[in-house]
Amino acid sequence: MSMDKWIGRKVMIIYLDQQQHVSQRVIRILKFENGILHAYDESKRLPRTFRGERVLAMEQVKQHVS
Repeated sequence: MSMDKWIGRKVMIIYLDQQQHVSQRVIRILKFENGILHAYDESKRLPRTFRGERVLAMEQVKQHVS
């Protein structure tokens, strides 16, 4: 999965962790290198890393304009 177009964007991902638990997260992608997705997790308010092959789905979060 090519991640270059997602860098700097806020996205919702469906992720499968090492224990086979599926979670949904809203993250801002910072960079993707060596198969690792470096991101800022919006709900945890912390930087996080995710293995690229464990991302099951990804969709850009729409920004609401007031």
